[in-house]
Amino acid sequence: MNFDQQVALAGFAIGVLGVAFGFLAVTSERLANFLVRSRLREMPAAFQEMASQYRLADLIPDNDRGPLELPSWDKRARRKEVVAQGLGAYAMARGLSRAALARGDDPYVAALMKLIAFEPHRGDAALVVRAATTKVSPHTDYLTLEAIKVLAEKGLIGEEQRGKIGGLADHVAERLGDNHKQTIQKIKARLERSETSDTPHDLRTNS
Repeated sequence: MNFDQQVALAGFAIGVLGVAFGFLAVTSERLANFLVRSRLREMPAAFQEMASQYRLADLIPDNDRGPLELPSWDKRARRKEVVAQGLGAYAMARGLSRAALARGDDPYVAALMKLIAFEPHRGDAALVVRAATTKVSPHTDYLTLEAIKVLAEKGLIGEEQRGKIGGLADHVAERLGDNHKQTIQKIKARLERSETSDTPHDLRTNS
């Protein structure tokens, strides 16, 4: 039984007990949060080191003015992208829990979004919505849009999640500014066309 199944089973068990014993003080949500926090603390040292590098990249100063007109945040964003690639690749190779990543801080959310972009699954849309409650850096916002775009392209955003995902995309776009309006328009168009199907998708292609 994997970690996500353990969390679900624990929540179900507490729910049943709560009905039978109304005096129980611990809720299924609290238990789930406890299990997830425990799993986050148990993340491999190599992953935690990369997560620290992702956080530290926020301290990189704005670019010096030069002959090329680059955004002031270009050097910072490039560093975060390199580390995010490593976080996502590590999470995929080690099979890290997506549910745990969705409840972590900025680098954990970045790892989740890269993981979704690399290898999207059914159910990932709900994790994107869950992760959106975390305060993240602008680069992680950008990665969130990329993950949403992949899920929409693959038809993996169910009808019950489309409204939430659409609203989330708008909210992220507001934080990022006008530079990403075209991306949001493409995502919205894909969401409108997106239809879930029982036919399995080849999730490892971009077709």
